[in-house]
Parts: sequence; C-alpha cells; structure tokens
Amino acid sequence: MKVMEQETVSKLLPSFFKEDKTKLSGDAALLMAEMLKVFVQEAAVRSQKQAESEDCDQVDIEHFEKILPQLVKRVHQKFPPEASMLTVCPHSGRGTGTLN
Repeated sequence: MKVMEQETVSKLLPSFFKEDKTKLSGDAALLMAEMLKVFVQEAAVRSQKQAESEDCDQVDIEHFEKILPQLVKRVHQKFPPEASMLTVCPHSGRGTGTLN
C-alpha cells in the first residue's frame, strides 16, 4: 500500500464524520485505503467483463455506469447505514463504534 493512498484517505474520510471530535487512527485509515483499493479493483474487473459481454475491446464510462449499481447495492446490503453506531469516547476523544 502506498503511503500517499493512506494519506489521501486520512484527509478525505474525516470530512464525512458527524462529530468534530471523531479521530481517525492510522490503522483505520490503512484499512479503509485497502477496502477502497479492493472496491476499485472489483469495479475495474466488472467493467471489463461488461465491455466483453458487449463485444467491446475498450472499457468506457458506460460499462462502469452499468456495473456501479451492483457494487453499491452489495455494499449497502453488507453495511446498511443504520448498522453503524459510532460514538466519541469522552476520555480519549477517539471514535469508537460497532457494526451490528
């Protein structure tokens, strides 16, 4: 994993936190960067297969747009928004949470 990827995630992810006190650990940023890498790789493979199924020798944005709903649906099935319970620890100021 490239350091730049982890740094990018470390800068972008906190913009989605609801509480300003929520912190992102280095391990969490590393894990999220790896998950994003896998997500992008899966999107690329599925886009390529979509293009092949249409007898195209080049992947275009239209192929990606066709497979994107499959990926987003799958993520929401595994991690629905209501399943995440993130809170800020009053002692350390760190975010803690669980997935139900």
